[in-house]
Amino acid sequence: MAKRYIETKIWDKAWFRKLGVETKALWLYLITKCDHAGIIDFDHDSFNFHLRVSYSEEVYLELFKHFEDRVVLYEDGTKIWVKTFINYQYGGIETLNPNVRPQKAVIDRLINQRLLDPDTMSFTQVETKPLSDASKPIETLEAYKPELEKRFGKSVDVGYEIEKM
Repeated sequence: MAKRYIETKIWDKAWFRKLGVETKALWLYLITKCDHAGIIDFDHDSFNFHLRVSYSEEVYLELFKHFEDRVVLYEDGTKIWVKTFINYQYGGIETLNPNVRPQKAVIDRLINQRLLDPDTMSFTQVETKPLSDASKPIETLEAYKPELEKRFGKSVDVGYEIEKM
């Protein structure tokens, strides 16, 4: 059974005090259920089961906004990385030692997930699922335009639909 450190002064931190009960429970779930590198699958059914709620994926995305940059969604929103987990458990990325087997496993996991640059030993910028209400940028939609036109043919005016979005 894995054991985790938790900062007892978390209750004194303004960002945590401002959270609602459900969001606090979600945060505690994330930091205790994630793997040794702070990574967890975004499985809202599992979250619902363990937290005894029935929220949609969209509700969780709204709740994640309260965590600001502490949580990163990546791989098209299928994985969550609790970025600050490394600080809680290991004292920060700069203290991880590749000569210590458990810490090397953390380093390797972060590198394999493309969350850590092995050359600089710094966190990378991963493509994340937006945590705001903004939809995909128009450039992304325009990039899909040829594929959509091929798929729908003349039955849908793809350009018009993109413009509406």
